[in-house]
Amino acid sequence: MTTSTRRLAAAALLGAMWLVVLAIAALADTIEIEETYRDEFNTQSFSGNDGTADWSTHWKEFGESDGPAAGGVIWVWSSKCSGYCLKIGGVDVDLNDKGVWREANLAGAESATLSFKFSHELLGSKGGKVYLRISPNGGANWTTLETYALNKEEKGFVSRSFDIDDFATGNTRIGFFGSGPNVDAYFRVDDVQIAAIFEVPEPTTTTTTKPPVTITTTTTKPPVTTTTTKPPVTTTTTKPPVTTTTTTTTAAPPATLPPSDDDPDRPTTTTTTQPPTSTTTTTTTTTAPRTGGAGGETPPGDTAEDLAADDRFSDTASLATLALEAATRAPGVELAATFALSPIDYASSSVNIASSTFRSQLLLAFLLGLLIAWLGIRGLEPKDPDSSL
Repeated sequence: MTTSTRRLAAAALLGAMWLVVLAIAALADTIEIEETYRDEFNTQSFSGNDGTADWSTHWKEFGESDGPAAGGVIWVWSSKCSGYCLKIGGVDVDLNDKGVWREANLAGAESATLSFKFSHELLGSKGGKVYLRISPNGGANWTTLETYALNKEEKGFVSRSFDIDDFATGNTRIGFFGSGPNVDAYFRVDDVQIAAIFEVPEPTTTTTTKPPVTITTTTTKPPVTTTTTKPPVTTTTTKPPVTTTTTTTTAAPPATLPPSDDDPDRPTTTTTTQPPTSTTTTTTTTTAPRTGGAGGETPPGDTAEDLAADDRFSDTASLATLALEAATRAPGVELAATFALSPIDYASSSVNIASSTFRSQLLLAFLLGLLIAWLGIRGLEPKDPDSSL
């Protein structure tokens, strides 16, 4: 082997290896998925879609066009079906050039499988045929996959499956077509499905991690204010009125008479004694009720303890002295004193005041008696005009 031949062989081997690597890489980036085009005839309709993908068209009639609910040869019916099923045939019907088909988009499918289940019923002596056909080009060309003779009766449904990889295109059609005149038979079809495998790019998974979001909810409640109002406590202290009696004695001055007839040159003094005039002034002091504060306190200065602490009322002698001062007060001047006495002290003070008043009046009477006696003695003496009084 020459050198050039060895170089060519090495280059070819490298190229083959490179193609293998590319193929593996291509396969590594794709995944296989299965799509199903299916019709279970759950309703009386030509447009059922019960798979993962939809059919490109609904069922189309060939040779008649009266719809799924009524037809001379082809319709969707429920007799001897699980729910509904596709029926072809009848009593003394012509099946030539009669049929029904449906289309699916299988472009790019790596593989495809057609499956369904069928049964047929012979009604008379004459039977016909039904052909299962497929077209890869939208009905331009048809290929028969299987033929069903209607000269005998199938008691139940039979399942069938066909590999249709070579017919998988963008407008793949499958159909059932009849033949034979004066046919007395039915052909029933149910659960028609095409399962296709597709290679698609592997989806790219992008994971985005977002930071956790913390939501803080702050609930602020208004402060609760409790107000307690207590009614004011009123304390009323009522003291009895204190009556103070003040006696004032006023002595009338001597009266001066005009000159007598015996001695016109000398004034004659005549003393007329008038009884003392006593003026009694009654002062009633009423102590108004005092209202204490909120706590019921008694205002200072009015309690029995406060009066007892006053030096003026410490003993009955002081009280008597105060009464004598009131009795001997000069005319026109009054003394009013307000104090509190017990019944015994009050009686004692009254006796002292009366005694002092009596002694004062007795003293005045004695002095007046002396004055009158002196004047009488002077009147009995001989009158000397040269002498003077």
